[in-house]
Amino acid sequence: MDYHLSWDGSSSTLKVDLNYYVTAEKDSTVFIYGDLVGGQNAIFKVLSNIYAPKDDQISIVEADRKIIVHHQKSGWKKLHYEIDGTLVIDAKRALPNELFRPVISKGSFYIIGYNLFLDAANRSYKNVSIVWDSFPVDMPYFISVSPEAKPNNAQVIEFGKRKDVLMVMESDLIIKKYNVYGSPYYAITSKRDTLLDMQKQIRPYFDNFFPTTRNFWKDYSKEYYYLCILPLFNDVASTRTGMNLGNGFTMKYSGSFDLLKKEVIAHETSHSWIGHGLKFKSSAMENLWFSEGFNDYISIFNLAGSTMIDKNEFLTYLNQNNLRPHYTSPVNTAPSDSIAKYFWKDGKYEKLSYQRGFIYAFYLDNQIRLSSKGKYNIRAFLLDLFNENKGSKRQLLTIDDFASAASRYLPKEQVETEVKSYMLDGKLIDFSKVRLVNEFTIKIIDGIPVLEMSEDSNLQTLFKWQD
Repeated sequence: MDYHLSWDGSSSTLKVDLNYYVTAEKDSTVFIYGDLVGGQNAIFKVLSNIYAPKDDQISIVEADRKIIVHHQKSGWKKLHYEIDGTLVIDAKRALPNELFRPVISKGSFYIIGYNLFLDAANRSYKNVSIVWDSFPVDMPYFISVSPEAKPNNAQVIEFGKRKDVLMVMESDLIIKKYNVYGSPYYAITSKRDTLLDMQKQIRPYFDNFFPTTRNFWKDYSKEYYYLCILPLFNDVASTRTGMNLGNGFTMKYSGSFDLLKKEVIAHETSHSWIGHGLKFKSSAMENLWFSEGFNDYISIFNLAGSTMIDKNEFLTYLNQNNLRPHYTSPVNTAPSDSIAKYFWKDGKYEKLSYQRGFIYAFYLDNQIRLSSKGKYNIRAFLLDLFNENKGSKRQLLTIDDFASAASRYLPKEQVETEVKSYMLDGKLIDFSKVRLVNEFTIKIIDGIPVLEMSEDSNLQTLFKWQD
């Protein structure tokens, strides 16, 4: 599938010509556009001017996001369509609208693979290619599959990785390159944010957090990585959201660089290991407690270990962003297999797996520390799990895999029971009956666990490890 792209640098329209080959006469190709990621139910409406050469006919099933091309003869075919990236002004949905939808305007172009490439539902392709036929020559450009490529450099992408593509072209774009254990890391920001020097704000990730995370997993592979941190066009109160895309992360934000923005960058970049390298077998969203909740805890673990958050920020994140909202949530005991139904409709369900998994990871970390008399923490267990499931051995995890790796530190039956009870069935951990390491104390106030730390405890020391 050969994509030819055209944008004049000022309009809100990307023109796309897709060349593909069919071998049989009187055949048809079924294309599907977009994805419901981010709850974008109306994403198909960004398409316009869909047509094919005169010897082919097109039928459209908008409800299924389908473009069906009926071919009259075999050979090379062309499908033309245009993507309207006009900004949607909607404060309530600014985050998903700007992260998951194409945003194209004068001097600014942003699109992810979900909204560029078509899925060929009834055909099999190994690769897709991108060629820019027309583009603003002097505008800074970044494409995630080849971070140093120019628009006139043709790119070939594995078909299965097409959705991970990020493409940004903007007159105000700033691109800096760093080196982390021999791997190139890229920082992409925009001068549109006239109040915040985002390149300065994210520098500690390249100096501290990324090296710490590599050390945590003992993973020094030479793959590149990128952070694309862009301000929202919608004028909204301080907020943020992000998305992991294979070898990188894209985030949209407004306002100051606060704890939540600091954490979401750590969270999404940590998905390279939990959520990608380690991933549970799931039928829907019942195991998000691991890919989101455990990942969230490990991101805080490494933010603390790399001196990027202090004790007050740590306690704020534990108490105000996890313990309090979870233990006061009206859906906190909902079984995990009910989450998918309400995930994009109800924010309480959306956060349930994050908080549930985070709290259990904190609990499990403490139990491993206590059981080993301080010799090990959650890192030892996760590193074992990672090493047993990487490279050619990589597979989708099961609860038995999880409990077997944990059995080196805690009784396997205990872990299996806890996962089923706390993570899947939704039972709350009763912290009034839980022992924690000496540095932590939990008080139950109006039924809500409140974590405190002893004055002489050192946050960075607590979140280091011994190899």
